Amino acid sequence: MTYAMFSAVKSIIFIGLYTVSIGLLIPKSIQFWKLWKETGKSAELSKAIGSGVTAFFLLSADYLTFMMAVGGFNV
Repeated sequence: MTYAMFSAVKSIIFIGLYTVSIGLLIPKSIQFWKLWKETGKSAELSKAIGSGVTAFFLLSADYLTFMMAVGGFNV
């Protein structure tokens, strides 16, 4: 596999993971704003924020771990 092919695969994986993470964050953001308007209960708000942010960082960590395992950290 040439370096160009490897870079292309790396980019596709990177874009895919971040598309998924953004897809997970958008509903959480909508849920956050609905809760903010309706109630303002801090426990529910922090739950909505926490699960979205956690999903984003887990996917980021998965990507970085995968890239290190494959043999290149230079994105």
